[in-house]
Amino acid sequence: MPAVPTPEEPDPGRVGGIRTRTARPRTLVLAVVLLLLQAIGFAALAVGVLVTTAGDERVASLPVLAFALLAAVAVAAVGRSLWRRRRWARGAAVAWSLLLVLTGLSQLSVNAPVAVGLAVLGLATAAAAVAPATRLALGSGEDDQPHG
Repeated sequence: MPAVPTPEEPDPGRVGGIRTRTARPRTLVLAVVLLLLQAIGFAALAVGVLVTTAGDERVASLPVLAFALLAAVAVAAVGRSLWRRRRWARGAAVAWSLLLVLTGLSQLSVNAPVAVGLAVLGLATAAAAVAPATRLALGSGEDDQPHG
């Protein structure tokens, strides 16, 4: 009776010779969740500015409204790009987080609880973004290249 070859165990990282993605690590998911919460906070600020201002105050509040909307879109885009495992988004997330920490620390004398909250949120986001598991999950950057 001829020997029947046993099928090799399939590589969970490869399907048909094509490298597939593994599950997202908790640190990557945490970074994305924290960034999306920050984006929601900016969107809520924009809604709050729209709802609470009237008449001439509304015109004066346009820069705050524009900043809040722009920040909401930018932070959400960084979070989405991290979720899609774009390597460039890790640097953007860390830079944003450090700005958040500095903003929080600069507000310590004005409103300490909010300042500490901002600083902790920024540190948590940066720590999740620079974690080794996040770096490894983002891979070699092959997906960052345009296809064509």
